[in-house]
Formats: sequence, C-alpha cells, structure tokens
Amino acid sequence: IEEAEAFIIDPIKEQSSEDALIDTWRSTYGAEDALDRQDEVKDIFAVYFDDESVGNSTYETKVAGLFYLFNGTISWLPSAIDQTLPVPWLFSFLEWNLRSIGQVFFCNSPVTGLFILIGLFVQSIAVATYGTLGLITGNIVAVILGFDRGLVSSGLFGYNSVLCGLAIGTFHGEYDLSPIFATICVSILSVIFFVVMAKLLSPYKSPPLTLPFNVATHMFLIGVSLMRNVSMTPVVEPALPEFNDASDQDLIGPREFFFGTLRGIGQVFLANDVVCCALILGGIAVCSRYLALAAFVGSLLGNGISVLAGADNDMIEQGLYGYNSSLTLRRCS
Repeated sequence: IEEAEAFIIDPIKEQSSEDALIDTWRSTYGAEDALDRQDEVKDIFAVYFDDESVGNSTYETKVAGLFYLFNGTISWLPSAIDQTLPVPWLFSFLEWNLRSIGQVFFCNSPVTGLFILIGLFVQSIAVATYGTLGLITGNIVAVILGFDRGLVSSGLFGYNSVLCGLAIGTFHGEYDLSPIFATICVSILSVIFFVVMAKLLSPYKSPPLTLPFNVATHMFLIGVSLMRNVSMTPVVEPALPEFNDASDQDLIGPREFFFGTLRGIGQVFLANDVVCCALILGGIAVCSRYLALAAFVGSLLGNGISVLAGADNDMIEQGLYGYNSSLTLRRCS
C-alpha cells in the first residue's frame, strides 16, 4: 500500500514525489520492471479513482455547460479551497468527509457525498447523526495516525467508518452514551482493518472494499448481547427460524418492484426511504451517469432474479435483494 500511495489520483500531491518513487524503482528493479510495477499498484486501487474523463466527451461538455464542472472527481476543488477560502484546512477536511461518503459507491466526488448525506438526514436524523460521527471519527483517526494525505483526501479512510455509524444508528437509533461510544470505537477499528486488509490483499491486486466495515460492525453486533455493562439490546433476539410458504403470494406489482429497485440502491446505506434513495442515485449521477446506470441496473437484476426465485414480496419491495447486486455491477463496470 505504501507503493500505491504515491500513485493515488490526488490533485494536491506533487508530481515530483511520484517521479522520485519511479526513479527508486528503476534503480531497484530496472526501467522495464519499474513501469510494470507502477501499472500494477495503480490497478490495485483503480476502483476508487475513476478517470474524470469518463462520461465527459466534448459534446457532453458543450451541452452540459456549468454542470460538467461538478462531474467526475472535481479535481479543481482542493486548489480552489486553498486559494480562496478562509481556514482552508477546515474546508479541506469537510471535502475529505464528503468524498468518503461518495466512495461507498466508488464515487470520488464531494458533490455525490453531499447528495447522499442530505438523503440520509431525510431518512433519519438520528441514524444520519451516528453516520456522521463515524465518518468524522474515521478521518480524524487517519490524520492523527499520519496515513498518507492522498489516501485521506480521497476519502478512503472514511467510507467504512460512515457505514459503521449508520449500522449502529440503524439497530440502536436512540441517542445514548453506549451507541455513541460504540460508534467511535467501531469506526476506529474499521480504519485499522482497512490498512491491514489493504496490505494482505495487495498481492492479489484487490482493494479491501467494504470488508473492514463488515468485519468491525459484525464483531460488535455479535458481541454486544454479552456486554453486561453496555446498555444496548442485541440486534435480533435469539429464536428458531420460521419458514413461510410463499407459493400462494401474488406477483409483485410494477410500482412496488420499481420502488424496490430504487430502495436497493439506498440499502447500501441502510436506507429505504424513497426520497433518500432518489437523492443517492442523483448524487451518483452527478459524478457519472454511467455509474448511476450501473447502480440502478444492478439493483434491477437482483430484484428480478429474486422475483423469478419466488422470494418474499415485502423483502423485494424493501430492496433487500438489490443492494449487493447494485454494488457488484458498479464494481465490475
């Protein structure tokens, strides 16, 4: 991951640092091997840093007008913050946090993050507050521990932690000291897990994606029922499973199916409010229309297969069969 850090798309970093690392590789591995190594480490984290030119043809630029300025990664924004705004470090930190939210859907865009954050507050102020707490915690810890600024400013240390906060807020949504403390601790764990898993997976050219969030959050949710001094109930009370015969249910209606497809996108953030889901999809579209299409089609495919398999209509309408396929198609697109 140290080798990959120098090649992360970050408008703040100086080109000379990249050239110096390339020269080091050339002296160590030879010129040809150095170029191969450069391409290799770029590929590992390429999923987080889409080329800003995607969807930005000359024709689209002329037609879109001012809109194209906010398309893609908005690479001009960090320089604009440093040169024009007072207290630039504060606004830069805000930008990093917004990029972190967008990175959940592989969108390295603060505008995408802003759309999603507004949608989360529309869904639930309490849950969004926990998500924001996790988000800020993850990025502050990354700064304190001295991780590479290019990775931090691209939002890679906040996207897992915001999901941790949203999960704890969803299952324990009341304002209380225990879930607040849990959100901070689990968010810190997600940052550590991200670094560890990035190192472990780098030989396989695979980024950790949201695996740190899944591991950290499930560790807490599984263990919380045994914590006597933590005033939080378990997510699900222990019980034997119930099997319902859904063979006699009616075919899900087109309206419910459409809303289920839209909710499948929002369920990535544990959200099922239609307005929230629409804002999330709109935020993705600001970054890239192709990515928004991939997110919607992925959720559509997941829900379509669940209908063919005879899954429960209520779960389809809530988007529970669409969020994994939505992320999968986006990752493969």
